[in-house]
Amino acid sequence: MSSDISPEHTCSTLFIRPFPGEGAYLLDPVYQALFRGIEPGFYHLKELSPDNFKQSEYYRVYYKATGIVEDVLYLVMLDEDTSLSIMLGRDLGKPPYTEQEQNRLRIVEPIVRNAGKLS
Repeated sequence: MSSDISPEHTCSTLFIRPFPGEGAYLLDPVYQALFRGIEPGFYHLKELSPDNFKQSEYYRVYYKATGIVEDVLYLVMLDEDTSLSIMLGRDLGKPPYTEQEQNRLRIVEPIVRNAGKLS
């Protein structure tokens, strides 16, 4: 893991289990997608992850240990500098999200997005 984390990159994230190492959020596929300027919306984590995500240090050290095998998420921009990601995960042994479940979650995305903008 790189130790040359730029001080202008800061992130507040609530994880189930803390990832060891300062600045580790920089390796997170969601953070990477936001940093690249992805549009707010509803996504499956595999849409945001690099092809080699399951071979990455981040996956091996943090993500795999959570027991979550599938994630879908809402990305909401609260303002120019603040984003909110709401992740819904399926644990090992649970069935993957069906297309119907994902469609239902997609339908309510505008409600989730607008709720995040309430002040």
